[in-house]
Formats: sequence, C-alpha cells, structure tokens
Amino acid sequence: MRGTFIVLIYISVILTSCQNVRRTEQTTLTSTVEKIIIKTPSLIAIKPILTNSPIGDGGLITGIPCEAPCFFGVAPAKTSFDEALNTLPKFGRNACIENASKLTIHCDEGIFIGANSSTRLVNRIGYYPAGDVSVSGVIQKFGEPNIVAVLPGAVPESSKVSIILFFDDLMMKIQLPEIDGSSYLLEGDTEVYLINYFDLEIYQDVTNDNYFSQSWKGYGIYEVNQH
Repeated sequence: MRGTFIVLIYISVILTSCQNVRRTEQTTLTSTVEKIIIKTPSLIAIKPILTNSPIGDGGLITGIPCEAPCFFGVAPAKTSFDEALNTLPKFGRNACIENASKLTIHCDEGIFIGANSSTRLVNRIGYYPAGDVSVSGVIQKFGEPNIVAVLPGAVPESSKVSIILFFDDLMMKIQLPEIDGSSYLLEGDTEVYLINYFDLEIYQDVTNDNYFSQSWKGYGIYEVNQH
C-alpha cells in the first residue's frame, strides 16, 4: 500500500508576513523519503517569499560568488562551521541564527547550513533560489542527472507528485515543485524549487534507497514507480 511508505514532516518552517503555512505531521515513514527528509530535516521546508532578495541563483548557474557546490563561500566537506559563520556576513548574509549545540545555521532568506558533529565540517547546505533557475539551465551546465526520484504526495490520499534530481559529481539534489496529479510532466522550463549540496556520507545515504528512483529519460512524463 502506498500509505505504508509516505511521511509528511515539516521541520524548520520559515514564515514571512505574507505567508500562512499549515504544517501537517504524519508518523508513517517511507524509507526513501525518510532519508531525504529525516537525515537532513531542515533542508525540506516551506519556501519563503523572497521579495527583492539578493540571493539570486546562489551561484548555481552564474558561478557568482562561487561555483556549485560552493554557496556564498561555504562548501560541504571543506568549510568548517566556524568558518561558515564568519564567511556568510562577508557576502551579505547577515540575518542568520546560529544553533551552536546542533551546529546549524538558519538565515531568513531560506538558507540552511549544517555541520558534522565530529569534524565540525559543513555537511549539508540548502537554499531556495530567488532568480529564475530552470531544469534546462541546470542540465546545460552540469549534464543529465544520475537519478530521478519521482515521489508521490506525502499524504496517502493526496493526488500530488514531485521530482528530485540527483547529480553525483556535485553531490547535489535539485527539488522541483510539487504538482497535482499522478504523473509529472518534466519540461526544460520547469523551475527549480530547492537546491541542496551534501558531503559524501549524507549524499550516499539519501541516494542509497532506490524505491522511488528512476533513470533519466529526457524531458517528458514521469510516473511514480508502482512496486
């Protein structure tokens, strides 16, 4: 049954004055969704309204101020937690909250950064691009994704579907908007909703379970795997 595998956990929800967000929680877990959401909890969040935000594409396509998987001077497995705290303000990311005990940084532009508790190196970055970033733009720069995960709606009775694209070379996850329906029409101009960079350990963890995974077959209609 599809309901056996689905979880809906909204953590670290970012609210703006222009949004009213309803958070729903369900205890039934999907192994794949658990790894995507539970292992990196604050990377899956409600997208804030980024009016006149200077974040742009975060460097994903433009390479400004640094090339992916670097984000405003911070890169997984290279930048320490303390270095990230000092680097972000240099690039105008000032409205951030540090949780020293959990080694996390949240910024009000929809930015999340977490670090490994043992090494204190950054191991996950997540952000919502404010500029127009399309799937075709990502593929033109980085090539085709290695994995396409087609996820059903988080609530068993819902008729929603979403797609996540994984790029092994960058250890990058690109999440596309959730839409109504049982299939997903993936087009070149489909917008990128959420961008994540990981270190090797977390990237392998979120991609190891292939229940919802498919091979890239170009633009077109993708269906949820029915096992």
